[in-house]
Amino acid sequence: MDTKNLVPLSTVGFLALLFVSGCAGDFAKLRVESGSAMSVETLMKESDNYVTYADGLFPNVPAAVIFDPKGDDRAIAVGPRWQKVQEKKGVTRAVGLIKAEPGRGVNIPRLWRILGPDDYLYGYVYTWLTRLDMKMIDEKTLLIENLT
Repeated sequence: MDTKNLVPLSTVGFLALLFVSGCAGDFAKLRVESGSAMSVETLMKESDNYVTYADGLFPNVPAAVIFDPKGDDRAIAVGPRWQKVQEKKGVTRAVGLIKAEPGRGVNIPRLWRILGPDDYLYGYVYTWLTRLDMKMIDEKTLLIENLT
């Protein structure tokens, strides 16, 4: 066996592993909410228990609604395009507009869990999108910047 190439190859592999593990801690993820008692209807009924934001690709036409639970020790911060939805009527309207959008191929509106890098549940988002621009800005705050 030729061990001459083994040392440089293992060094490259080790450096790649360090790079990947260093990058992995900064980002949050979306997972489809399925098989639990949580639904978008429940979130709309209990919207007083959440800080709620809406954003869209066009003004006054939401593409996503975020539900950030009040009273937990984690927070969702949002970019400047997101609008805080104050009343239950506004939450119902925003969700209704998303439901009324025709499906975009396989992208139908669905409820997603917003998870931090440690799989802590930061909240929920109802959208037909499959990605959001998210990153951790400190150990207890997740920033959702733009729709992607």
